[in-house]
Amino acid sequence: MRCENCGEAVPGGVGICPNCGEILRPATLLDIRSANPQQVLLNRYVLLAMVGRGGMGAVFLAKDSQLDKLVAVKVLPQEIASDLRAVEWMKEEVRIAQDLHHENIAAVYTFETDPQRETCFIVMEFIDGVDLSALLGARQGRGFGLDIVVYFLRRIADAVDYAHSKRVIHRDIKPKNIMVDKDARVKVTDFGIARRLQETMSRISQTMVSGTPAYMGPEAIQGGKVGKSADIYSLGATTYELVTGRPPFEGVGMQLAYQIVNAEVPRVTAEDCGGSERCAERLNEVFRRCMAKNPEERFASCTEFYRAFALAAGVEMIERATIAAPQVASLVKEPLIKQRRIHSAKTPTILPTPHPAPKPPVVVPTPATPPPPQAPVATPPPPQAPVATPPPPQTPVATPPPPQTPVAAPPKPAKRTSSVVLTLLTIVIVAAALVTLYFLRRPPPSSSVRKPSAPIGDSSSVSKKPSPKKISPPDQKKEEVEKRFGSLVARAEKARNEGNYGEALGLLNRALELKPNDERIGRRMDTWRREWQEAILQNARLELQQGNLNNASALLEQARKLGPSEKVAALVQTILSRKKKFAEIMKAANEAFKAEDWERVISLCKEALSYRQDVSEPKELQKKAQAKLQERRREEAAQRVAALVEEADSAFGSGDWDKAEKLARQALSFAQDKGISAEEADKLIQRIVEVRKRFNSLSSEARHLFQKRLYEQAEQKAQEALSVREDADLRKIAAICAKIVELRK
Repeated sequence: MRCENCGEAVPGGVGICPNCGEILRPATLLDIRSANPQQVLLNRYVLLAMVGRGGMGAVFLAKDSQLDKLVAVKVLPQEIASDLRAVEWMKEEVRIAQDLHHENIAAVYTFETDPQRETCFIVMEFIDGVDLSALLGARQGRGFGLDIVVYFLRRIADAVDYAHSKRVIHRDIKPKNIMVDKDARVKVTDFGIARRLQETMSRISQTMVSGTPAYMGPEAIQGGKVGKSADIYSLGATTYELVTGRPPFEGVGMQLAYQIVNAEVPRVTAEDCGGSERCAERLNEVFRRCMAKNPEERFASCTEFYRAFALAAGVEMIERATIAAPQVASLVKEPLIKQRRIHSAKTPTILPTPHPAPKPPVVVPTPATPPPPQAPVATPPPPQAPVATPPPPQTPVATPPPPQTPVAAPPKPAKRTSSVVLTLLTIVIVAAALVTLYFLRRPPPSSSVRKPSAPIGDSSSVSKKPSPKKISPPDQKKEEVEKRFGSLVARAEKARNEGNYGEALGLLNRALELKPNDERIGRRMDTWRREWQEAILQNARLELQQGNLNNASALLEQARKLGPSEKVAALVQTILSRKKKFAEIMKAANEAFKAEDWERVISLCKEALSYRQDVSEPKELQKKAQAKLQERRREEAAQRVAALVEEADSAFGSGDWDKAEKLARQALSFAQDKGISAEEADKLIQRIVEVRKRFNSLSSEARHLFQKRLYEQAEQKAQEALSVREDADLRKIAAICAKIVELRK
């Protein structure tokens, strides 16, 4: 077969060309009757090629033979199919996802189980593209241009807000769950399904939630209530990675969790924003709000976040995003071909052939079956022989004719019949022995004459005795013990699967009392104790990372009681070391407080809180130091304002009104920034404005009177203006007017 797109030869049985990534047309026309049975589910879905695989199952390109269209089939891990509760959970999540109909949400069609193959799977819309994580991988640590990010974000925000309007929370927004096809269409996938899968697999394997912490909000990390604000946080974290090429917080395990809960969002640089410092500052403010630790401080919706991001990116980026589809489509091509090359060569045989239904056992009757039970007890008299023998041609002898048994039945039924005969003979022999024992233990007969008892072989005598199949009291007790033992072990398994190790070990201990020599229970208890201890240690590490040393110590004491452990000893040593360091820092902080070095006190208290969060001393001391520092800064600010006002007043007195007004306004602005009163500066500004206004009015009036040759009045107004402020021009006018008035006299 050759690919119609690139012309390269393609091996048979492959649904996607490994060279160019195109779906092969002959594969889409494949009839279910000609398909490999190992590639067909429920006699409807033909698996054509694998397009993805992960810890939560494998995804296949498939053909729905009933609707004659391509679909994606996500085959879930076998642990899901074997857990009835997990299956019900997944059905519920799929039912919710089926109600979402949006152009930017991947459609979910149905959830199916295949009992014969012992598997279950989800049928979804097939998207001929790759996810954002693959696109980011192709960027080799670099983010996208802001116009491309705006293009993606607008469509993702529309999809998530639509789901929120239907009261559906995604709970796992990340680049891996956002697909982009070859036509630049953006699709959000796995609404609720991915996280439910993770939670289910975690419950089955008894490990911590295997989600994607790098995109989870602090409330999700801490096990709090998750709402739409958690989706907004995850979208912010995803957008941050699209801009910078890396998640906002990096690390593993508790280190990552601690950063998400406590650390500030790393700042976006100008390099990430095309060299614009101003754009980077605006984006940092948007990301700070979107990924706020307090859910109530975040944006109210994903659309609101998109609008804030777009405005911060700039009008030019918004305009370029409207025509970015061809550029996005070109980004998809290379990663898609690379991904298809990895998966296309794998034949999609996912499960073994369905198990055939068990056939009922074939019972072949033989002529010798009825007589044998009576033969060993007593040889029947000759007249009874014809009753147990076949038709007249046979000779009536007590022993059945040997030639007939092997001829009448095939080899397997003959073997089965002989085993049955041996069993029946054994039962009869045991019955005869019991009857004999009964008569041997019977008390001697009385002096009265009694009729002799019937022979041992008499059926009437045997029929009066208890049936040999009846369970004796010791057997009944053993059966009850087995039943109770099995029940306790089953309850213990259930408790352990739910994480209740204390209850599980208690139940196993009760089971061990029933069977003290059962080594399997002892080994299981040791294993569960280690599991419980490891779970407690994980919680202790989390408490330690969050600075809750008292809680961590209590957990370690609980873990120590379960058995000796080097890990417990190491963590205990770590706690002791932290407490010692904390005490040293707090001692230095108290000394700095006495020295009134408020800034050092605040710095030391912050350092102390990085070691320990479960005591109030550093927080209270820090609060006192901040209050003292604020008071000192207000005093310093007040002194600075007073100095500026004094300088302004001096300039005003010397007639330099411009300088005076500038200094006064500087004092007023400084006081407002520091939150202190600047009444003197405000009054001085008002005085300057009023005096300036009066001077300008008198000066203007004097010049007007001078032009009208009203020299006496002009001189009077000029002198009034000069009394407010010295002015050379007015002084000349006043002198001229005085001479003229004198000459006229």
